[in-house]
Amino acid sequence: NEENYIKVYPAAGPWYIMIPAESQYESMNLVVIYEEAASEYGLSVVNGSGDGSYSAGSVVSIVANLPPSGKIFSQWIGDTAYISDTFASSTTVTMPSQDVTVTASYEDIPTPTYNLTVTYGNGTGKYAQGQAVNITADPSATGEVFTEWVGDVSYVENKYAMNTKVVMPAANIAVTATYSSIPTEEY
Repeated sequence: NEENYIKVYPAAGPWYIMIPAESQYESMNLVVIYEEAASEYGLSVVNGSGDGSYSAGSVVSIVANLPPSGKIFSQWIGDTAYISDTFASSTTVTMPSQDVTVTASYEDIPTPTYNLTVTYGNGTGKYAQGQAVNITADPSATGEVFTEWVGDVSYVENKYAMNTKVVMPAANIAVTATYSSIPTEEY
């Protein structure tokens, strides 16, 4: 006697087994193996929490681990089609009818920059704290001469120089070049 195996799944029924009348076997043992279709699917969360097995349609919370030193959370990567917000460190996954793997990714903390506004001169821009920035007053109009820089001058190297430097603080600052009339001499 020979055993024959048939695997069946619930959605595939009903099942019929036909054995030809001219079969070479006088008798046959038939073993039917019933396998339940997967009802839960794996969620793997790398660099975070929320791992487990869940049924399709389940809404599962996932949370990224705290970032390493000098880094911030960037986004989720991997099977992101099922994530409600890929840019949120704490979000949800709606489980599909398949296993899912997502990974929390991190990036370097950006260096903050601050605005320097230079009126009647050059040097306006965004700069990091401690950066030395060259500033230059515009040429004076006919009959005038550069006088001094006014505004946030405590960061200006020499407030009486047309060409000088500003050392940026951790704040937005503004400086303005001022001019005065050239005195005329009368004889």
